[in-house]
Amino acid sequence: MSKHTVRTAARSRSVRALLGAVTAVALTAGLFTSSASAAPVAGADTVSAAAVPAGIRFRIVNQAEDRCASHERAILGNFVPSLAKSVCPGDSTVWLQGSGNSIRHPATERQVGNGTHFCLDSDGSQRVYVEPCNGGNYQKWTRYSEGFIKNWATKQCLDIDDDLFGELYTRECLKHEAQKWDYELV
Repeated sequence: MSKHTVRTAARSRSVRALLGAVTAVALTAGLFTSSASAAPVAGADTVSAAAVPAGIRFRIVNQAEDRCASHERAILGNFVPSLAKSVCPGDSTVWLQGSGNSIRHPATERQVGNGTHFCLDSDGSQRVYVEPCNGGNYQKWTRYSEGFIKNWATKQCLDIDDDLFGELYTRECLKHEAQKWDYELV
């Protein structure tokens, strides 16, 4: 073995050790979201190793429609997310990875203006909406490497309604294209 090969191997081990230590510190400090509590989607790959760190802004883009999850319509005081009618327009389609596997909506936070954080939320009747963050499992989501976004409380996947309005809701994880989402960093 040449001296160059030995130095390169030693350098690779050092880099891996450093990355392992940095990752451990980041996990301990809560800089990365943990997805260990969410059960996997049946037939899906394991949870994506590239978990989005808290504080990162992204768009949630539906793979079938190539449109973004948005909060555009207000119903009875709740900002009900809907699928944007054009390809990922403006501020209403930007989400923020919150702590504890929450997905926050900064535009709603600015619109309300009282310092309250607003999170993507769901309930037992398959509705999806934006509410003040409370840390509950209905506001925790895990994105799997195949693109499914699963709610911790309902154990159902984010989906879009096929009607004209394209409302978001949760339903049994069926592995179809309307349930596959990409996170596009902003």
